[in-house]
Amino acid sequence: MTHSDMDGRIAAELPELERRVERARQGAQKAQLSAAAALQASAESHERTAEIYDKLAELGLLADVKDHAARHRKFAEDDRRMAARSVSSVHEHLGGRAPTGSPEP
Repeated sequence: MTHSDMDGRIAAELPELERRVERARQGAQKAQLSAAAALQASAESHERTAEIYDKLAELGLLADVKDHAARHRKFAEDDRRMAARSVSSVHEHLGGRAPTGSPEP
């Protein structure tokens, strides 16, 4: 195979390779956005749990649950931070453009 033949073969295969790379990027972006949505849902769940602990303590039904509420609030904060980082990463890979249907970082 000559150098010219290899150049022609590479040129012929390049569009398909570019399509595959783009599909892989899109799949990775969708996975990151899905992870961000799951982390956001987890954060909301931790917030609700913290509110329940606060209410139980307020009613005197459980003693010493303030630490539990604080931990759940910290978990919620961590989940939100990781979700924002995931969305931000997608934005960076898109050159600052927001992916369709995604929240701003």
